[in-house]
Order: sequence, then structure tokens, then C-alpha cells
Amino acid sequence: MPLPRCSLGDGDGTSAWTQRHQLLHTEVDCALGAFGNATETYSGYYDLIVTALSANDATMAATAETVVFGSGRPALLVPQDLPPSHYQSIMIAWDGSRVAARAVADARDFLRLAKTVSIVVVTDEKMMLMDNPGLKLVDYLRSHDVDATIALVQSRQRPIGRTLQDHALENNVDMMVMGAFGHSRMRDFVIGGATTGIFRDLKLPVLLSH
Repeated sequence: MPLPRCSLGDGDGTSAWTQRHQLLHTEVDCALGAFGNATETYSGYYDLIVTALSANDATMAATAETVVFGSGRPALLVPQDLPPSHYQSIMIAWDGSRVAARAVADARDFLRLAKTVSIVVVTDEKMMLMDNPGLKLVDYLRSHDVDATIALVQSRQRPIGRTLQDHALENNVDMMVMGAFGHSRMRDFVIGGATTGIFRDLKLPVLLSH
């Protein structure tokens, strides 16, 4: 049964698009404050959760955080006013972490359909276990019929989320793929710097996995 104060349906704005692409989808309509929990509850029955984000909208940000860290599914965060895209140019934010590997696996269908795939490694943000972890990822992707290039970039003391998004926009990237880092500490949920930057100031579609 639907959660209190929430309703489920096929919706009006996307049903034709989803039917054309043979996608099973549900739109959740909730009162403020209930949407995140409702989406988290129903997301386990779908492959991907798509949610909009708008700058300085605390409710949207809270909903996105709930979905990303509580649903167990990848979440595609899209700027609210951005028109639909075919995501032909995809950038992977790669640091060799568990969550980054999870994001790449979750994005595999997108990566196969993309015309260009790039791997971006930020070299001055944290210690890496190998000199260029992107090289191993290139080999992995090639084994799944995905060709990718590597770019090494420096944050130069910029926030990591801004560094990644700036590079993506400068290179006409349609979608970024990255892991969402977060952990519990003394009953509070602490979100990693790159993930926080995405939630606070989303500039392009980002597929996040936790």
C-alpha cells in the first residue's frame, strides 16, 4: 500500500517517453517531508532512481541524500531545469574506491551506449594506491566492449565536487558517474566532500552509487 500522504502513478509528463523506450516506471507524489522515505521504500523494485535537484533547495537535497544512501539502487541526479539528454558523452570520476567501482558497474548500460567515455582521476586530492588507477579501469571497461580515455586533473585547492563538474562542463560531458561516499559517525551521517559538492551545486546529470 502507498505510504501515508503519498500516491503512486505513471504520471503525465514522462509516460509517453518511458513507453517508447519500454521502461517500467512509477512517479511518487508526496507531501513535503514524506517524499524521501517513500522513494526509498519503493526504489528497491526498480533499476534506477531519477530525481531532480535545484540549487539551494533543501528538500530536494534531503530527498536525494535519502535515495542515494538508503535505497540500495543507483540514483541519477538531474538539474531541475535541464532538458532530457541521450548521454552520449560520459565521464567517470575514478579513485579506485569501492563506491566508485559500484558506480561503474551500475552505469554499465549507459557506458555501452555512449559515444565517448572518459575516466578522470584527480591527482592531488588524496593518496592513491597506484600511480594511475585509471589504467586498470580502461582494461576492465574494454573487457565489456567500452573504450575509454584517461584524463589526470588537479583540484588546485578547489572543492573536489567543483573540480569534477568544471572539468565535465569544459569537455561537454552529458553525464558524470561517481561513487557516493558517506558513513555514520556518532549518530550523524557524514557525507564525503565530492558528494556534498554535488548535492549542493549540481551542474550536470550525475549518476551516484553507494
